[in-house]
Amino acid sequence: MQPMAQVVGQVCQTNDYSLFKTLKGNRNVNQAHLHRLTKSIANKYLLSPIVVNERYEIIDGQHRFQAAKANNLPVYYIIAIGYGLNEVQILNSNSSNWNNMDYLKAYCDMGLEPYLKFKIYVNRWPQFKFASLYAIVTQHQSYARNIKSKSVISATNKKGTVHKNIFANGELVIADNAVIEKTAQRIIDFKPFYENYNRSTFVHAMIGIFSLEHYDHERMLNKLSLQPTTLKDCTSVTQYRKLLTDIYNYKAQNKASLEF
Repeated sequence: MQPMAQVVGQVCQTNDYSLFKTLKGNRNVNQAHLHRLTKSIANKYLLSPIVVNERYEIIDGQHRFQAAKANNLPVYYIIAIGYGLNEVQILNSNSSNWNNMDYLKAYCDMGLEPYLKFKIYVNRWPQFKFASLYAIVTQHQSYARNIKSKSVISATNKKGTVHKNIFANGELVIADNAVIEKTAQRIIDFKPFYENYNRSTFVHAMIGIFSLEHYDHERMLNKLSLQPTTLKDCTSVTQYRKLLTDIYNYKAQNKASLEF
């Protein structure tokens, strides 16, 4: 016995890609997602209709549409009368998001050199979580040198998402290898004195401090050896800078500020 059901929308099929339009205000197609989906569809094309409105503006399924088009496959679609940007936002908020490692894998598969290098560092320094490693590899200092600039996006938001728009869009730019190596080693030098040396907030504080011309790394390590339990967890980069300044100036005649 067939279950009772009401038909509320019919799935249509076409190879006329010119029918479909991009809805103004919808988010851009992500090339990493599109690349992975195009490969998946080429392997096996499952019935997964996109949703369009009566003007054939794509409400849900931009990537599926582009992937089908790239493979010269028919587009399956459902027309939802009256749908617009509000429905797009609702559908997007309910969909699962890629994480940073998903984007890393996709862009490495595409052969993008900055991401291939980033993957090398991921494997080399597993003690650093993504936010900390991103700061080291890009030498990102928004928390440090540009902390007062409203035009600079902070490196880490409350959820720990690191410049996701840049990384997800394939726009990663990494620093010189020698600079990355030096920065990572200097931060690792703090391990004997501070268990949480790999914390994102601490790493951002140190990257800013390393940029100061008067900073002497050997002096900092020497001061820490004289008071090895002084370095504690702080809630912000500003607090770390103040604490590190106090440690740096311990019993020193020539005081120097690491706050800026």
